[in-house]
Amino acid sequence: KAGVRYITLINRLALAYEKVGQRSEAIELLEDALAAHPEDSDAPLMAGRLAIATENFEAAAKHFEAVRLKNPFNPEIHAAFAKLYENRGDSDEAAQAKEFLELAKKTRERRDFEMPPPSAGEARVSIITANWEELRVDAQPPLTSPAFDLGVKAGEHVVEFTDGNGKLKSETIELKAGDNRVLVLR
Repeated sequence: KAGVRYITLINRLALAYEKVGQRSEAIELLEDALAAHPEDSDAPLMAGRLAIATENFEAAAKHFEAVRLKNPFNPEIHAAFAKLYENRGDSDEAAQAKEFLELAKKTRERRDFEMPPPSAGEARVSIITANWEELRVDAQPPLTSPAFDLGVKAGEHVVEFTDGNGKLKSETIELKAGDNRVLVLR
């Protein structure tokens, strides 16, 4: 009923067709989906698998190439290309695809990009004011609200801001070393 409007449903239906042995229906459905959703990477991946299973190697290469352009780190793509190149009799290309397969299978180092902890005597504060007005901390140059993750020395600070009625106000805050606070000023 939905036609090719919802790519996720199409991919699931194509998988269901494939699992019950109706490959031609799955391939036909995926071809229509690929025309309507060229940005999707799951549909060409599944179409490539089906094309290899039905020994339509030219179509498989086209589908896997589309996926490789979007995600060259997927090991399945390189395994498929190794098989496709072997089928063509191109042993050099097959060997290169197998090298890429081994590289893609390697676990990549995980990286965390957390903020460094505050130095001794430092604190962090995020300040949000009404109507996103400017604010000043300790008479420094103005900042635009919201001001996130400001590094300040531990101790007492004066925040000047405009409240929701347009009146200039100030509030004194006390921050301890290592504090990480969020202030909503009105």
